[in-house]
Amino acid sequence: MNFKYKFCIWLVDTLLLNEQGLTIDEIQHKWRISSYNPDGGLLTERSFHRYRNETESLFNIDIVCEKNNGGVYKIASTEELDKNTAIQWLLNGLRISNLGELCQKHQNLILEDAPLGVQRIQIIMDSIEQNKSLRLTYKSHYKLPKEYFFVPVFIRLFKQRWYVIGADVEQNRRTTFALERILDASIIEKQHKLSKELKQTLNPDT
Repeated sequence: MNFKYKFCIWLVDTLLLNEQGLTIDEIQHKWRISSYNPDGGLLTERSFHRYRNETESLFNIDIVCEKNNGGVYKIASTEELDKNTAIQWLLNGLRISNLGELCQKHQNLILEDAPLGVQRIQIIMDSIEQNKSLRLTYKSHYKLPKEYFFVPVFIRLFKQRWYVIGADVEQNRRTTFALERILDASIIEKQHKLSKELKQTLNPDT
């Protein structure tokens, strides 16, 4: 993982764990012994401020220095981290990326298998962004593979399984597919408009 991202996520997690704040000396010491910094490289004050700005920009937070409180640094408000699901995913994604590196170096970190079907997410998101339909081949538990013309609307992760929810064009009904059971998918140029009823039903909020 890029050093910048390593430090940004480490800084956020470290300040979250030390709500009272940390001085620059304490931050430098904690970084030197952190597993995110296996080589034990030193953090200069200039580098800290540069990456502090990167962290604020990346996660939309403010890291303030309370000079009247011993010069400690802390996150001004955790509201954005708590309520913004996209930022939580970004944080977790970076954490998992670092775990992947640690797994290659250590035998005392054991993970479950990653959720299946992740490789299908990009083409589905492309289809949604381009407002295009998909031609996909799906294999359910007890049936032979079948081809569908499908309008994806949104994706959901539920109990470690990825699903895409949308409309079966031929049946004109809401349909849910598990990504791990999609054998093939391709974007088609023809656009299929959803009926008014389906638009109301296929609402991620409901």
